[in-house]
Amino acid sequence: MSTIVICLDGSEAAAKAAELGLGIASARGDHVVMLAVQTPMVELGVPEPLSGDGTWLGGSHMQELADTAAASARARGVDVETVVTDGRPAEEICRLARDRAAGLIVVGGHGWGPIRSLIEDSAASAVLHRAPCAVLVGPPGSRDQSALEAPAHLTVSSAAGHAR
Repeated sequence: MSTIVICLDGSEAAAKAAELGLGIASARGDHVVMLAVQTPMVELGVPEPLSGDGTWLGGSHMQELADTAAASARARGVDVETVVTDGRPAEEICRLARDRAAGLIVVGGHGWGPIRSLIEDSAASAVLHRAPCAVLVGPPGSRDQSALEAPAHLTVSSAAGHAR
């Protein structure tokens, strides 16, 4: 049994990637770590607080997101745990994957156009460059749902070429 880190951020792209990752985990009997990383908005240049009622949407919102995803995984018979942490997403994702000796990281694609991609690096792109294991970037949120169906014969290989 291998470990798959599935990254959550509340976006449609992350939700679709999570479904793809859960399909792989279910088919292979892998353990899943649902990871949600809270980034303080001041690091992104947005002054806190964030919500209209004066509260930051960080901790409880991210924990609820992780718990909901974990419940979906359990309903499919997947062995799952949740981790909610603070920090820069790419750094935290790669750190957790290293700490857990993960065989795969699943992250949503941002769906940005070529101009914005040149200006701003996405967490998915940063993870691709720093990951200690294979990375699966799911389709952007606007893609068709049929792209999420993982074939039963799918084999995920590490960089060394060993099937997991």
